[in-house]
Amino acid sequence: ILVGPKNVGKVMVWNGMGMYGGMACGAPLGIFLASAFSLPVAFGGIVLFPLVSYFAMLLLKNVPVPHVTVRLPFYKAVHLVWQSGAGLALASIGFGGIASFITLYFTQKGWQGASLALTAFGAGYIVMRLFFAHFPDRFGGARVAIVSLLIEIVGQVLLWKAPNAFAGIAGAGLTGIGMSLVFPSFGIIAVKKVTAENRGMAMAAYNAFFDLGMGLTAPVAGLVAGAGNYSNVYILGAIAALVSACLAYLEYKKSKAILPEVQFS
Repeated sequence: ILVGPKNVGKVMVWNGMGMYGGMACGAPLGIFLASAFSLPVAFGGIVLFPLVSYFAMLLLKNVPVPHVTVRLPFYKAVHLVWQSGAGLALASIGFGGIASFITLYFTQKGWQGASLALTAFGAGYIVMRLFFAHFPDRFGGARVAIVSLLIEIVGQVLLWKAPNAFAGIAGAGLTGIGMSLVFPSFGIIAVKKVTAENRGMAMAAYNAFFDLGMGLTAPVAGLVAGAGNYSNVYILGAIAALVSACLAYLEYKKSKAILPEVQFS
């Protein structure tokens, strides 16, 4: 509402920067607080930082909500955005594998620096959003999603076959670079399928797929890992990203088919 419909992608980009930036800083900061002070101090930070966020939220100005003539039911919103949502859920498996299993994976390999892998993911994620936030709005969601997912696949395969800790950290960084613009890219596709008044409902349905992907990653990846073969988690992430890229390609083909019809009419 504040920045207009032409900047939907940028809004999603900056929102994700805050979320994943916190994740990237959380692991090393927690380790620092626990080692320099104590574990209770680290848990105290977990309580303190959300309070700071709450008081910062109170400083935001009120935004008028547009009048909705026909409110879209949630189940209909899910039906409209399911393809974009499924692409997002599949893409999130790569991050879920890093967040849930990277420490176990590094420990199994006898490597140090698992927390740096999380930091590398967050750094790659944030750098892409700082310098390329305009890409989904400029080049189209489907096109940017395809390229991003191919980079994520490379990162996941590198993690799967990593010969050392440095390669594992680099794989996590590439995964962050690849996944960075997936959320806004599929998100632009999703919001275009509803009227402006119902974009909030569409985004709620779309976000639910991300939560679904994150929620299912740990148990499914745990089954794939079997009796401790944690590298399999990352080939799962690569395959999921490949399926997601196929969904993005279908959206791209659909948009290319619609464009000549619009020009002809």
